[in-house]
Amino acid sequence: MKTEVVVIGGGATGAGIFRDLALRGIDTILLEKREFTSGTSGRNHGLLHSGGRYAVKDPDSARECIRENYILKKIASPCIEDTGGFFLSLPQDPQDYPDSLLKACEKIGIAAEEVPVADVLHQEPALAARIVRAIRVPDGAIDPFRLIRANVEEGLQIGAQAFPHREVVSIQTEGGFIRG
Repeated sequence: MKTEVVVIGGGATGAGIFRDLALRGIDTILLEKREFTSGTSGRNHGLLHSGGRYAVKDPDSARECIRENYILKKIASPCIEDTGGFFLSLPQDPQDYPDSLLKACEKIGIAAEEVPVADVLHQEPALAARIVRAIRVPDGAIDPFRLIRANVEEGLQIGAQAFPHREVVSIQTEGGFIRG
């Protein structure tokens, strides 16, 4: 079997690279030692960050998160649920933080908005009623299993090859080239 590229690992990154290479017309094989999604990618929390959690103290990370959030919502919308997220302020929290968060999100381009506490309590009745302020951000939930399978399936449809249950135990080289 000959190929231009071998991708080792069929998680989110490997499957995404596999699909991308196939879309570019590059002859590619994907190898996964177990089943696709069986590793770290299949055990994540599924949160698609908006970047709100980083907006005040790490704006560069916040910008990266919101860019990736929008890209994934565009190219992988069937795998994403637009759940939104809330930042809740309690009486013991710094009173100025919600305003700082809103300003930082606006500067970065994160669609954050203050919402009535009563609305949040109606939506999430198990929350403590002592919430002072609530800010909604465009977080989401991503289904990593569906995303990985979709990337692998599209790569296969284009003509790339993928093999689960193929553990790479060594790489054989000859004359500066990988031979096996």
